[in-house]
Amino acid sequence: SELIQYVLDVLVKEKLLKTKYLQLLISSRLLELNLSKAPNHVYPCSDSIVNCIGDRCHKLTKLNLSFCNNVSSRALENVVTQLLSLQILILKRTKCDDRVLMAISQHSCHLRHLDVSSCKISQRGLNSLCSDDSPLPCPKLQTLRIRDCEDCKPPITIDCVTSLLLQRTKTFDLDYEKIHLVLSRIHKLNNSPPIITSNLQYSRIQCLDFGTEDIFTTDIELICKYCPNITMAALNPVAHDDQVLLLMTLKHLRHLEIVSDTHDGVTLSFERSISPLLCSVGLYLQVLSIIELTDVCLYTIGKYCPHLKNLNLMVSTLQDNKSHFPDNTTSYTELQKFKCIIIGENDMLPEDSLSVILKNSKDLRSLLLTNIQFLTNEELGRYINHNALPNLEELELTNCNHIEGSLFYNFLTISQCLTSLKLDACHQVTRAEFFELLQYSEEYLPQLQVQWT
Repeated sequence: SELIQYVLDVLVKEKLLKTKYLQLLISSRLLELNLSKAPNHVYPCSDSIVNCIGDRCHKLTKLNLSFCNNVSSRALENVVTQLLSLQILILKRTKCDDRVLMAISQHSCHLRHLDVSSCKISQRGLNSLCSDDSPLPCPKLQTLRIRDCEDCKPPITIDCVTSLLLQRTKTFDLDYEKIHLVLSRIHKLNNSPPIITSNLQYSRIQCLDFGTEDIFTTDIELICKYCPNITMAALNPVAHDDQVLLLMTLKHLRHLEIVSDTHDGVTLSFERSISPLLCSVGLYLQVLSIIELTDVCLYTIGKYCPHLKNLNLMVSTLQDNKSHFPDNTTSYTELQKFKCIIIGENDMLPEDSLSVILKNSKDLRSLLLTNIQFLTNEELGRYINHNALPNLEELELTNCNHIEGSLFYNFLTISQCLTSLKLDACHQVTRAEFFELLQYSEEYLPQLQVQWT
């Protein structure tokens, strides 16, 4: 089973997979199958393939058809009725509809994990997973993902999701963009207890994402009490420092996104909100996004988040206080992806503002910089001499006007893993330098794609 999946993944990566190969690889021995690794024009996943899976793979316990948009809802419905041993079913962004969900509720008695995010599911379909008197459909279901399923009529209501959650055990994990409204409804049904005891908590709910909803302090406070083990939190946008500080109780956070509400011209304070929050929850943080803030301190982030793998910044200014952090050689050593967008004019920022990241991140795989005017050709060259970025796969610079094309030519001569180099509106990079880079990559780095605009 694992060998077949490995062969499939290799064929997809090399863009060699054809329908006839896929039909040959679909075997009755398969226990798990993932067909989500490539878009449909590469992956020939169709009704005939899914029907083939249903006919042959009766032992299948895990099936992932995410993004397979060429498969009809009828084929999905049929395969669900045939694969009675399924424990994990992922149908994200497919043509899964209410009829498919009803078939799941009738036939998938062993199902533990179901993902129908971004599918056309209405309240009618979701109701099929609920029960008034009869036995509960999918009695072993522990995780349900229904994010972004709002295109159908009748739309999914808060009452419907509340009913579903109340019928499941307290160990149920629900991923739903309005989970805070559901928990608020449950809180009222529980007569609004002042203390949320452990028997009232949903310990496996892991995602707190307010999306574009208005954020109220009581909502954040409530969800942090009901769901103490949240691993992903996104406040977008958030207006007040005290709302951010409420997340300090979430000691299991792995993914954090903070977007400052700038409508009133007042942004969050990094020192008063983000810094104390990271001091409290940063130890295990792996993904961090900070958007629309000022005076962000990279040294503070590096100190409190030693295991950070992905850092995404869209800020107007960076603090220059490296003198307060004399020992910063251990910061960002695990970072794999760094994206930094500087908003507005930033010529006054010191040219070594990114030094702590560019010097220490030897495992960096993706580096995306936009509007970094303070970074000069000489400064970036010094960073590369200190840290050659041996594992870098993607490098993209946009509107970085003090970097010359000759620097990238020298970098390509030592690069081993780079597959994508994009230079957009970098005024010091000439057309002649671009063609020189292109010629070198075609001759010595055939896997590299070079783009210049």
